[in-house]
Amino acid sequence: TYIDSMSPNVPQGSSDNLLWSTSFNAHALLRFENLTDHIPQGSTVRDALLYIYVVTPGSPSGMLYEVTSNWDESTTYNTFGATPGVSIEDRTAVQIGTINGETTGIVSFHVGASLQRWTQNPSLNKGWVFIPNDSASVRIGSSERAIEEQRPGLRVTLSH
Repeated sequence: TYIDSMSPNVPQGSSDNLLWSTSFNAHALLRFENLTDHIPQGSTVRDALLYIYVVTPGSPSGMLYEVTSNWDESTTYNTFGATPGVSIEDRTAVQIGTINGETTGIVSFHVGASLQRWTQNPSLNKGWVFIPNDSASVRIGSSERAIEEQRPGLRVTLSH
């Protein structure tokens, strides 16, 4: 889903796009449910690549962080976290990566450290939040996209 201050009470969980932009104070939220059910206990995550599809390019970059607040597809700007919107308390302090939102197409980045933490403690899997760097909006495909290749994906490499 995504949350934004222009529609602070509207859930966006059924949208086929996720959005991030400082203009709308919009933040994309992405999570793979029950992810650790598919990773055998005791495994080591050697690497994990998160794939997103940029549908509408804009901002040269956005920042990716782990989420620390609970949310679901019905979460709105006003219901996310202790205060409306994404605050420092709703995400980890360490940035996971930078997302290039300048061109249409598939973008990937390493999220293995997140998955390893979540494998050790599944309750930490609250997904990721995309934080915008500037006002140029970026839209990425969500799990609701009709074209499967435009949905988020995850490729995990394990060692036992």
